[in-house]
Amino acid sequence: MGKNNPETRKKISKALLGHILSKETKDKIRIKALGRIVSTETRLKISKSNTGKKRSSETRDKMRQAMMGNKNSLGRVSPTWKGNNAGCSSIQEWVSRKLGTSKNCSGCGSETSKKYAWVLKSKLLDSRTLDNYERICFSCLRIRHHSSRNLGLGNKGKKISDEHKTKLRLLRTGVKHSEETKKKISLLKKAFFREHPEKHANAIMSRNQKFGKGYISKGQTNLYQLVKNFVPSACLNYPVICKNSVRYIDVAVLDSKIGFEYDSDYWHQNQELDNQRDHELNEVGWRIIHIRENLHITEDIVREKFIQSAKLEKVRLPLSCI
Repeated sequence: MGKNNPETRKKISKALLGHILSKETKDKIRIKALGRIVSTETRLKISKSNTGKKRSSETRDKMRQAMMGNKNSLGRVSPTWKGNNAGCSSIQEWVSRKLGTSKNCSGCGSETSKKYAWVLKSKLLDSRTLDNYERICFSCLRIRHHSSRNLGLGNKGKKISDEHKTKLRLLRTGVKHSEETKKKISLLKKAFFREHPEKHANAIMSRNQKFGKGYISKGQTNLYQLVKNFVPSACLNYPVICKNSVRYIDVAVLDSKIGFEYDSDYWHQNQELDNQRDHELNEVGWRIIHIRENLHITEDIVREKFIQSAKLEKVRLPLSCI
């Protein structure tokens, strides 16, 4: 059969406007169209003709009922099948449909958590193999993501809207970590900052202080300037890797391994923590000089304390102090 010219097609389309086809005619058209491969040009024409059109609620209901129970709409037979390129939500729906939604965490064993998720046991495993998944709660999921990625890099440059901030605040209200979770988080943070001490808040503040940004207490900055007058190589917030953690010295003299700590009344109320900190630094070979907030310090006082501690440690003094 030959193809009709455009004028004849327009006449036929006008004649068929408002004409309702019978079920027999629809079945005949559907049977003829089965197995027919549509060209890319025809697909583009169909997409252009359908752009901007809104389907009625009746049409949507008909399409939904036609797709319900249709095996060709799910799995590899579906025209929207993406395989391993599917998104996280699609894979979660697929795994939940196959394995169910049990409330049992394989990480901590809790059965009272509000949210659970199916997660791969390892990122190297295939996402389309059901045996590679395990069911964990959201608290264990946060700890796992915390240890597997660099802190802060995932959200670097992103701006959170006010609505999202309120949602996060409402989700976290009343939620308190258990003692076990707190220990896990502290161990993860210590391990991370031990490998990357330059990413700690103290290191970032000391770098920003050079450009007039960030915040370091006035007492610490004054102490740093006084020490720098007679030891120009003094460092601000210097990181020292100890056996179990990373400690930051307020003002450090690297050649002599002598550090100055500005003890404010607010941040240094617990004497046991200060003694533990000094003990860890002494094990690595550092000697700490404490300067209290209520003490009126001058350059002569700081110089004398530095010389006394250097003599006790039998360390060679810098030429600027002699």
